[in-house]
Amino acid sequence: MLDQALQVTFATQAKLKIRNKGTIFQFKANFKREPMEKTTLIIFVGIIACLVSTTSATAGIATFYTSYIPSACFGNQDNGNMIAAAGDALWNNGAVCGKTFTVTCTGARNAVPHPCTGKSVTVKIVDHCPGCPSTLDLSKEAFTLIADPVAGIINIDYKQ
Repeated sequence: MLDQALQVTFATQAKLKIRNKGTIFQFKANFKREPMEKTTLIIFVGIIACLVSTTSATAGIATFYTSYIPSACFGNQDNGNMIAAAGDALWNNGAVCGKTFTVTCTGARNAVPHPCTGKSVTVKIVDHCPGCPSTLDLSKEAFTLIADPVAGIINIDYKQ
């Protein structure tokens, strides 16, 4: 993504245009022709890469479940408890099986105030949750790491 978006013209100017969910971020930097220009360019690209990684999360909804076996992806195989079932939006006929997602609670979806713990959790997709109201149906253990389980349903950001 960055290789296509970054243009360096005569090593004096760098332009970066990032589109993320309809939002466009544009960055432009001018460099003097001095021995430090390559270092400055590398620092600039590093800062932009950090911005891209923090803006690439997708908003969704999470719930939790407690019966992990059998699963649609792995049958009776135990995959631990940092797992999740994909809702219809992610399922893609099982193509998401085995992939991992980092999930962060972003807020309440009901009357439970401040459900988020401020932590993130990485889960492996092991199951399908057809018809679920959520994007990800987390194991109760994974849900509890990022939110108060009393909430039952939360807003999340997730990324693969």
